[in-house]
Amino acid sequence: MTEQQAIQQAMRYFDSGEFQRLLARRVACATESQRADRDGELNHYLQQEIAPQLAALGFTLHLIDNPAAENPPFLVATRIEDETLPTLLVYGHGDVVFGDDENWRDGLNPWQLTEEGDRWYGRGSADNKGQHCVNLAALEQVYQARGGRLGFNCKILFEMGEEISSPGLAELCRQQQALLRADLFIASDGPRVSAPRPTLFLGSRGAVNFRLTIRARDNAYHSGNWGGLLSNPGIQLANAIASLVNARGVLQVEALKPDSLSAAVRAILSDIEVGGMPGDPALDAGWGEPGLTAAERLYGWNTLEVLAFETGNPARPMNAIPGEATAVCQLRFVVGTDWENLVAHVEAHLRAHGFDSV
Repeated sequence: MTEQQAIQQAMRYFDSGEFQRLLARRVACATESQRADRDGELNHYLQQEIAPQLAALGFTLHLIDNPAAENPPFLVATRIEDETLPTLLVYGHGDVVFGDDENWRDGLNPWQLTEEGDRWYGRGSADNKGQHCVNLAALEQVYQARGGRLGFNCKILFEMGEEISSPGLAELCRQQQALLRADLFIASDGPRVSAPRPTLFLGSRGAVNFRLTIRARDNAYHSGNWGGLLSNPGIQLANAIASLVNARGVLQVEALKPDSLSAAVRAILSDIEVGGMPGDPALDAGWGEPGLTAAERLYGWNTLEVLAFETGNPARPMNAIPGEATAVCQLRFVVGTDWENLVAHVEAHLRAHGFDSV
């Protein structure tokens, strides 16, 4: 079979609607790993959706219990055609974030794949069910075009807990080094630079989440009786965060800034335009590290984000000075960042700015 014939065969498969039906069936699986009552859906997806497709391609299946107890298991599938051939390792995850059913606009449902023009909507269609369905379909097309062979060895690592920070994944990889050994690793999990531009990322920013808390006292006290006399942990924590990242989103902790945005990296990023597609948010002028382009801020620099902040009870506020405040923050970082010592750097910075209580 020629290359053109193989492409035409793959196009016929897609145009037949078979791929869309497959993805629709998988989108209908409510694989919300953030919910404690979805274990059945998670296991069904792994064992009844993914495993049979791989078994049909001659993969040997290894269902492995999660080293982090009470978390979804892993599936490692291997097809070794010839030990002398190169081995590809592929990654995918079948879990999704909360369906958030009530916030989808009219006509859309998180658990139903809906086609509108040239777009398909459904929870997981872009993270990560769409991607791994494309990858597995591509393997099927190669397998058929080559008469029941891939022409290379292939291993697939599949998990069902990516949206809850992949519990047990690092330990699994340490335990199963021989099983996962490969020459090339490809993970399809993330967006393109833009819809019309095919993108091969050779790396991505890491992420470290951390919680900041001030516990001033066990109880809240009436602001009319004690205001001006008792420290307010909400105010203190807001100012502590402002010492870490300023009002324009610029990281203030020097020890957590990278040293890798070289002239060569800037040259690579120079023709990349961020945003501007239908549905993309408008970029905020003047936000983030000054002197950098949007692409350099996104792909070559670090950002500190506040993901959540709470003090008192926002749903039912009282006239009281709260006893504590807490915030969840996140550092997105690139190569050249001393992220493994983040806690020490943040603590030292806060102490230097007078926030010993955080």
